[in-house]
Amino acid sequence: MIGIGTVSQQGAVAAWAKNWKKDHAGVSIAYSPDGAEVGKTALINGLSYFAAGDAALESGTASNGQSVCGRDGLISVPVAVVPVGVAFNLDEIQNLQLDAPLLSGILRGKITKWDDPQIEAANPGVSLPSIDVVPVLEKSPSDVTHAVNKYLAAEAPGLWPDSSGSEWPSGTVRAIGEKVSDVAQRVEETTGAIAVLDTAIIGSRFSVARLKFGDVYQDFGNESTLAAIAAGETVESVPRVVEQRLDGSKGYALAVLENQYFCTRYRNEATASLVRSWGESVLSRQGQRDAIVYSSSLPPSEQTTAAALKQVRAITTDKG
Repeated sequence: MIGIGTVSQQGAVAAWAKNWKKDHAGVSIAYSPDGAEVGKTALINGLSYFAAGDAALESGTASNGQSVCGRDGLISVPVAVVPVGVAFNLDEIQNLQLDAPLLSGILRGKITKWDDPQIEAANPGVSLPSIDVVPVLEKSPSDVTHAVNKYLAAEAPGLWPDSSGSEWPSGTVRAIGEKVSDVAQRVEETTGAIAVLDTAIIGSRFSVARLKFGDVYQDFGNESTLAAIAAGETVESVPRVVEQRLDGSKGYALAVLENQYFCTRYRNEATASLVRSWGESVLSRQGQRDAIVYSSSLPPSEQTTAAALKQVRAITTDKG
């Protein structure tokens, strides 16, 4: 069974496949991390069984692919939440608070020293060094960049370009890492460095800033992100598209929101049954536990998962 999508879901898909294959020993999973757009195009052209991306489908995209996927087109469901942290290297300093205007200023080269009065004002009692701030960011488009762009555009309007893309906007100042592993190594080796990384890369390796959402600073970590997930809304404003929102007033809300996309109808019952079973396995309690263990992904809320399962279980064979 072929799936195509983002690099960030590769680990989770491998974990889900291991569990799913217990009941489907004769079927292999082939996942190609070629990007969400490639995956969606392949799906609506009948070249894959599912696709993966970091955004819910928009109404125009969800209605595509009727010739292959039937009159209702595609469905889009959230499958995982991956926290994104602001990692920094300030030697002995392990506790730091940043808000969106500060992070925007750092990434756009407006704030260049760690003892800048604006950073000091957000961190009373912390003796910040008078050294250069060194942003280190991934060169290639990424889901993490997409998440940070959305956070900064929402929390620092007017200071950050209104960008929801997966590339850093022009004017971003950074020492470039070709790969995320290069970014992590550069931060580890450079006093004064700062980067945005997903939780699997951060692990226990880096100090991570508390971020401000609205009027509240939130700690980075699974417990805080789970609180934001639990308090967040389940949105179904587009037919057959389920979205998971995070509530930053209740917990840490900077994260990659992983989604999978399926046809509403497949060519035959054998295929439809396989795809349904895959979606159900991904969204099952065991599937979500595997994702936490093997890829540091967190589950959507119970309400969102129930809405997603309803869509997956409606997959059928009548193309109409």
